[in-house]
Amino acid sequence: QSARRYDAPLPMSEITRGLQSGELHQGKLRVNRYNPNRGAVGVHSLPGHAEVMLCGRHAMNRALEGDTVVLKLLPQNEWGARE
Repeated sequence: QSARRYDAPLPMSEITRGLQSGELHQGKLRVNRYNPNRGAVGVHSLPGHAEVMLCGRHAMNRALEGDTVVLKLLPQNEWGARE
């Protein structure tokens, strides 16, 4: 039995509840054309309409360029510096 590569999708009820409470955020994924292991999601629900950087295919789960995605922010002490 192989190890699970990606997290299972959340149920729609949990996504809706998380978006309404502000625990989850939604935006469109843009994958870096020079490095497909990096992406960014413009999130309008964050102050200043922040851009959230994603590093690694695991962070992007199964999403592809242009997909609308829902994400949960890591604790701020786990945020990396922008390169």
